[in-house]
Amino acid sequence: MGIFQELSSALSQVGLIIRGGFHEDGATLYLVGHGGSSFWKSFSSSEFIDQEDNPLDSWSKQVIGEIAFALEGEAIYPSDGPPYAPFQQWVRKAEGLLQSPLGMMIHPQFGLWHAYRGAICFEGKHELPDKSEVSDICGSCMDKPCLNTCPVDAFSMDGYDVPVCAAHIKSSDTKDCMSKGCFARRNCPNGQEYIYQSDHANFHMKAFQKNH
Repeated sequence: MGIFQELSSALSQVGLIIRGGFHEDGATLYLVGHGGSSFWKSFSSSEFIDQEDNPLDSWSKQVIGEIAFALEGEAIYPSDGPPYAPFQQWVRKAEGLLQSPLGMMIHPQFGLWHAYRGAICFEGKHELPDKSEVSDICGSCMDKPCLNTCPVDAFSMDGYDVPVCAAHIKSSDTKDCMSKGCFARRNCPNGQEYIYQSDHANFHMKAFQKNH
């Protein structure tokens, strides 16, 4: 069994997947993340769920670090720095995703419901996952509900009004953004089957609220 298969199998045990990869300077770098709430059961049943600060980062570093060590790879995390690893560049190189009007990358399968938790680098050139054909998903979307369904118009082609969004979820949250996740994000027609389950969405919204 090759590194690609071994890594895929190990990640699946904690609800994570290989999110693309590429060869560079005689090495292979795999991005690690998830689509939808696939990792949530593993994370929410861990001791990290009740940690005061950055529980998901701590969990990610433990599980990805253990897998990387077992397979003799080097684990890299987006939260480590400065200097920070160029994850945005790696995402474009590995999966070629484009940015949505909401700011996050949109995936042809997962829509807006995905994330990267880290990367693992291995010496040598190893098998890479198939790369999805990249298309301008948002450019071909005529209605753009992500830009016209926010109850407080926090999103526009000019950007994201964070203070307006934060004030809304702290007061009259008429669209259940806190309990179900951002209403505008939930209205994107792509990847609807991967919308985060309520407890997963609420976890992220509470973290956003705490920081704003």
